[in-house]
Amino acid sequence: MIRIRTAAQVTLTLLVANSASAQVARVEREVLAMGTSLRLELVGIDEAQLQAAGEQALAEVERIEAGISTWRADSVFSRLNHARGAPFHLENEWFDLLAATRLLALRTEGAFDPALGSLMEAWGVRIGGARPSRTSLRQARQASGFRLLK
Repeated sequence: MIRIRTAAQVTLTLLVANSASAQVARVEREVLAMGTSLRLELVGIDEAQLQAAGEQALAEVERIEAGISTWRADSVFSRLNHARGAPFHLENEWFDLLAATRLLALRTEGAFDPALGSLMEAWGVRIGGARPSRTSLRQARQASGFRLLK
């Protein structure tokens, strides 16, 4: 399970460390992951512990990305997409993740909907861009969205 610290929690950690007159250590890491830049900022007393925690967090990000990245042909989600509607068994972890993202899609009334592979393909997102015909765009819209996942 990934835990994300809020700015308030980081600030609290910093204040507690200062009040104990301890040396505050800070470890920052920035990597490219999941199609974006990921920045970790860890604050505490023991720099070695912070380094280890940062590496553990990045390893977990890599593990999750390996499972869900549609840019990796061997990922679970790539294999799900290639099933093209045929029944496909998902381990509980990936099923739970899809269920959580489906809830976000519903709560945002579709503003957040990562089940858009057909639309990405129609627009040529992975090949530098394309302008789809009206027919292919209509077909891509019909083939996209969380409403299609059962």
